[in-house]
Amino acid sequence: MKRVINICRNCEKEIEYILNFTGLTNEYLKEVNYQLWSLGIEKIILEGKIQLHTGVYVLGKGQNSIVVKCVLFGNEYACKIKRPDSPREDLLHEVYALKIANSVNIGPKLIAYTRYVEVLELINGVEIEKWIESEHTSNELLNILEQIFEQTYKLDKIGLVHQELSRAHEHLIITNDL
Repeated sequence: MKRVINICRNCEKEIEYILNFTGLTNEYLKEVNYQLWSLGIEKIILEGKIQLHTGVYVLGKGQNSIVVKCVLFGNEYACKIKRPDSPREDLLHEVYALKIANSVNIGPKLIAYTRYVEVLELINGVEIEKWIESEHTSNELLNILEQIFEQTYKLDKIGLVHQELSRAHEHLIITNDL
């Protein structure tokens, strides 16, 4: 079920459904709400394959953040929001790493960010595990493997270590333009 949250200057209660984890305080809710609002995010769209314990659906959930769809300047993006129970102080290290990856045209494009919020290009595709399970020619498979190796080589060449690639099934998305 899709749910839309309109972002306003003082609508912390609405985003509580997304961030209702251990360590959540009113101050944290107010800060995240302010950062969403200050970036110009108009709406958060709660839909996806991951269901949170609050019953809402999101695009992704990790140890440090929740990923939701958002609307900024009339366009849809992915919005990564730091979880209140994350051991990380903020998302700025991740932003820095993404800027480096973007410099060699890898990863979703970083659109905007604050300490606790990242707005990213919304990638529509299929996780590599699901892509492999579907039927492909040997040429298609070789093409995908070649592109993956090329991109990981570029990251290695610029000295960027992406430790999450050990869980490639969660981080490699195959799009139609590959």
